[in-house]
Amino acid sequence: MGHSAGAHLAALVATSEAPLRKAGKSRKILKGVIPLDTNAYDIAKLMDSGARFYGEVFGDDPDLWKDASPITHVAEDAGIPPFLICYTRGMRQLMNPQRPVQANAFAEALRAAGIAAEVVDASDRNHGEINQRFGRADDEKVTGAAVKFLEAILKGKPTFGANGA
Repeated sequence: MGHSAGAHLAALVATSEAPLRKAGKSRKILKGVIPLDTNAYDIAKLMDSGARFYGEVFGDDPDLWKDASPITHVAEDAGIPPFLICYTRGMRQLMNPQRPVQANAFAEALRAAGIAAEVVDASDRNHGEINQRFGRADDEKVTGAAVKFLEAILKGKPTFGANGA
């Protein structure tokens, strides 16, 4: 699980074998992934959308963008764990139309590969609040969904959203 840049890294570690292999681990240690509010599932599309703010992080090399994009590593039968993808559009002057686009496109790619993926729209809060409210008893939308997601994994039944179901 991770928030913002941490959400991007959690998704990348779960989809690309390279980071875990470098650490002497395999994807088998991952049982599920919960990214909270990232734009960076498909960095090439993000950069093409005019979000040049990310240029300081990802540079200007399209090959690096591809390698750093979790969506490009999604593959059927690769042992990628199920995902609970949570996002917010942001609020007022901080509205970000890319987050729902990125989240839903990533979920669709996962589902097309037979990987369970659910998307939670938490646009009733901003980018910071999605993280700050996580774990609170009154946060049924994100925390409640995460609890259900984790319970399904523990029961061995994380099948929501697989193959478009």
